[in-house]
Amino acid sequence: MKNSRFDAAIEHHQAGRFAEAEALYRKVLAIHPNHADALHLLGVLAAQIGRFDDAVELISRACALSPNVADYHAHLGNVHGEKKEFAAAMEAYRQALRLNPNCFISHDGLGAALRETGQVNEAIACHRRSLAINPNNPNAHYNLGMTLAKRGLIPEAMASYRRAISISPSFAEAHWNIALLLLLQGDFEQGWREYEWRWRRKDFPSLWPKFLQPAWNGESLAGKTMLLHTEQGYGDAVQFVRYAPLLAERGSQVILLCQAPLARLMEHADGVDQVVSAITSPDEMPPFDVHCPMLSLPFHFGTRVESIPADLPYLRADAALLHKWGERVGPAVGPLKVGLSWAGSPTNKNDRYRSVTLEQLTPLARAGATFYSLQKGPASSQAAQAPLGMELIDLTGELQDFADTAALICNLDLVITVDTAVAHLAGAMGKPAWVLIASEQDWRWLLKRDDTPWYPTLRLFRQSTPGDWPEVIERVAQALKGYDTGMRSAA
Repeated sequence: MKNSRFDAAIEHHQAGRFAEAEALYRKVLAIHPNHADALHLLGVLAAQIGRFDDAVELISRACALSPNVADYHAHLGNVHGEKKEFAAAMEAYRQALRLNPNCFISHDGLGAALRETGQVNEAIACHRRSLAINPNNPNAHYNLGMTLAKRGLIPEAMASYRRAISISPSFAEAHWNIALLLLLQGDFEQGWREYEWRWRRKDFPSLWPKFLQPAWNGESLAGKTMLLHTEQGYGDAVQFVRYAPLLAERGSQVILLCQAPLARLMEHADGVDQVVSAITSPDEMPPFDVHCPMLSLPFHFGTRVESIPADLPYLRADAALLHKWGERVGPAVGPLKVGLSWAGSPTNKNDRYRSVTLEQLTPLARAGATFYSLQKGPASSQAAQAPLGMELIDLTGELQDFADTAALICNLDLVITVDTAVAHLAGAMGKPAWVLIASEQDWRWLLKRDDTPWYPTLRLFRQSTPGDWPEVIERVAQALKGYDTGMRSAA
């Protein structure tokens, strides 16, 4: 039976008028509470606007009312995937495929869920089945690229991303992933250009309100004031503030806009004239002529691997804080003083690959060093129970921000850390640091190197097998055993 209100809801929905569509779907359900199609589409709409819990509840009700509709189960799988409930997603996709083996969306979604749970070979097979059914689906080519990249098959992954773009030229996520692979391989010329696609990604975060002043595109800066603003994580800000002196060399005054935990540290950054933080409106900014996000600077300066600005240090600890933390740590005699950071931010999508637990670092205790926790965030609570035989001093309760962390690091001999902001901070100050790198490495560490052109004082310890941290940590422990106090001056 035709329902004009339901048809009108679909029309609004397809046109992107979500509020109007939702109101009409709800009116339909007020009269027909068991209208499975209305429940399903209202759930799809809820997912589109980010209300994933509502979406699961609505689509699950539709599945219960009409259990033999494959699309319902496929969309339920999509929502569970968005919530990172991968077991539930796989169950929903498999039910959809039992009902309709040719549901290419379910093959593709199942592949994505399998990839996220480490079942990479099965995931590749699923994506290929999806593409056999619908070879012109750009999302399936993109997902195949993601899975091939996870296997380390970079040329094959690149080909999949490019196929996705040939079908959908404005596919920002595919451009972004091409950028990451290009940069990982050291192809900075093409990589930085593709990296500019990040702003078109649907979920790319914008930390600051929009500015009325124009974005800088590489033109003359003589006599102008540049607003340089951070983006993405703290580590990115520490890594790319190195470009501020290059802006100053071009005649610009540089105002740096950054997150509050970085503000005191950035006051000591080379090339920065003024630091502003925690604004909510452009009206709160001092006057400036042009602005630029930090990670666009390598593109504008034409940075190549061989021309990375690496004049260290470009960040320094505040003198008063340096003295304060020197008193807390004590004189540079006795056992080696080593800072430890074992976990990154849990909100980072790759954190489960890059982080370890403090307990996993137990082999380091054999070196007889004195360890200092540099760990902040939820994982910092692990410091209360140091591994057997490890002398671990936890002063992190006194660390107000990155300025304090920088001063503490400067009073240590060595930093051992996973791939997080602490590695960048030590490197920017020219301090020796050893970085534990997962096989799913970030692009900035390049491929198959135990050093990095970004930070000459860093040494990289890479996983040779995905997930095998014990082997990496054992190598670090052996290296630490030979890193005696006599090497302090050499470092």
